[in-house]
This record gives sequence, C-alpha cells and structure tokens, in this order.
Amino acid sequence: ANLTLNFQNERDCLFVHFQCELKYLKDRGQSAYISKDSTEEDANDCCTIANYKLSQLQAQYETFVSEARNKYEILINQTSELETELTSLKQQNVEQNNNREILLRKTCLKGNVHTSPRKKFLLWGSVEALCDTETDGGGWVIIQRRTNSDVIFERNWQDYKTGFGNITTN
Repeated sequence: ANLTLNFQNERDCLFVHFQCELKYLKDRGQSAYISKDSTEEDANDCCTIANYKLSQLQAQYETFVSEARNKYEILINQTSELETELTSLKQQNVEQNNNREILLRKTCLKGNVHTSPRKKFLLWGSVEALCDTETDGGGWVIIQRRTNSDVIFERNWQDYKTGFGNITTN
C-alpha cells in the first residue's frame, strides 16, 4: 500500500505531524499524556508549539548576539587600552634614549657605546670637548693640535678647569 500525502500549506504539515504524535502516544499506551481528542484545534496548538519553539530560538539567538556584542566591546576597550599603553611605552623609550644621549654627551668613559668614533661631550659638565670612542675601548679626551695662534695657553688653573678656546679650531 502506497501512502501519498499532499500538503497544501505549513499548517497541514504541522497538523499531520501532530496527528502522528497523538497516534504514537495512543499506540504506546500513553494516552494519559493526551488531554483531549485530536481536532483541528490541536493543529493550531501544534502551530503554537512551533511558534513557541521558534520564539525560544529567537531569544537564544538574541542572547548570543548580545553576548557577542558585549565581548566585542570588551575587546575594543582592551585594544584601546593596549594601544594607549604601547604609545606610552614608546614615548618612555624615546625619553630614555634621549636621556641616554644627554648622559653620553656629558661623559667620556671607557665602555660607553657611541654612534660615531668622535663624539662631542661636556667636560666637567660645561666645557665642550671631543671624546675618542674607539681607541682602546674609548673614553679618551682628545687634545687637538693648534692650527693657529689665536688662543693663548698661558693661563691660570681656573681657565683650564672651566675651559677656553673653540672646539672646532683651537
């Protein structure tokens, strides 16, 4: 025997599905679960059940979307905080490098790493001098030979202590 089912619409499908479930419960002897006879109203109830299940799925979907949005906002905030922290760390690094350069300009010590073999620095914190940064590990103050007689070297100790002349010539 061939069984042919023709459904006109979704309601017919749900009605037949509901009828099958009722028959299954009756066949299994679980008619106590059936509270009324199968009628067209039962199909409407079945549609209501389907609508209820659909509304549950929609609620779950909306909850999922809401949670995803919240997590996205958290990630955006964390990213912003990390970018701010990175910018701050970069600035600190620049400042430390600048401070290091200032310190290197003030000292001519063996072992200091400089960017050029001859580096200007401040002798006694105020007198410009040249530092040899390569010879024997660096740290040598360069005393240059005179190119002309513009500067007189017969001076007192205070002049030598504070410095005199021009670093580019004498």
